[in-house]
Amino acid sequence: MSPGRRRAGWAKSLILCLCTGLLWYSVAPQALAQTEDFQRAVQEYRLGQQDRAMTSLQAILREDPDYAPAHELLGLILTANSDHQKALSHLLRAAQLWPNHAVYQVNLAVFYLRQLRIKDAEVVLDHSLNSAPRPQAYRLLGVIRLDQQRAQAAIRLFREATALAPRELAGWYDLGLAYEAISDTDSALMCYGQALQLDPKDFATHRQIGLANLDRGHAAEARDHLHEASTLQPEDGEVAMYLSQAYLYAGDLENASESAKRAARLLPDDPRSHYQLGLVLARSEMMNESAKEFELSERLPRKLAVGPLERWRQLSETRKRIVPDSDARP
Repeated sequence: MSPGRRRAGWAKSLILCLCTGLLWYSVAPQALAQTEDFQRAVQEYRLGQQDRAMTSLQAILREDPDYAPAHELLGLILTANSDHQKALSHLLRAAQLWPNHAVYQVNLAVFYLRQLRIKDAEVVLDHSLNSAPRPQAYRLLGVIRLDQQRAQAAIRLFREATALAPRELAGWYDLGLAYEAISDTDSALMCYGQALQLDPKDFATHRQIGLANLDRGHAAEARDHLHEASTLQPEDGEVAMYLSQAYLYAGDLENASESAKRAARLLPDDPRSHYQLGLVLARSEMMNESAKEFELSERLPRKLAVGPLERWRQLSETRKRIVPDSDARP
């Protein structure tokens, strides 16, 4: 597999750090004098009692239709429940009521991006940055620029994010991805190194370091980081496939075979996993079995490459996390 084709996989991990924490509930200064009913709704939400929280929030809004925190939290709950039309109406209302609340603006932009409404998201993010510079807004704009194949612009935005929040792993990870998009592997690895200092057990960062070293032909370094990634998420078939490549390059046929078989089991419809297994079997002089895997690889349809923004949207749908915390920091 060529470095260019393999590098395309970096987009898959883009939301591992970017999308998992972008929807949150944050209490603005205007909401410090909350009603007891709203405090109860927040507590119900924190306890996972979403239906009760929704009932409480709807009652609050009947009494005060312009209470922005209730609109915001209700919009986030509806987003998590995939009731997108109703969610948007509440998120929009909250942002309209408190137009300078940067968190509300970023949450609205996240919603638009999940719906692939790029222009709407850009308008909201620009407004958010005019209200206050926030790393999440810079990062989201960076994702959009990457999807538009404007990697240098994305790098500038991700640099702004890391300057504002140097202790946030996601900013360094995103910046590393952007450097990979322009084939600047040294800078990418430096950024990933910063990310690992903040969290030595971050799956996505280990994965990207492994892939970068695989592209450079550094089999031992690739093996170590991909093995760590595979340990952290053993059901990730792509990591198993890449780990098999690293073992194969290092001449370890036994582990290469084990990882390749696991990849083919986890990704039965992916021609790449069967091609990798075919390579390992060929190196093991199991020519009949190898031929079958190569034949299967040729029969399976090739999947179209997925751009950063679409990958972001897909992964964000499976990795939503709303943190209803008054101390949440965007």
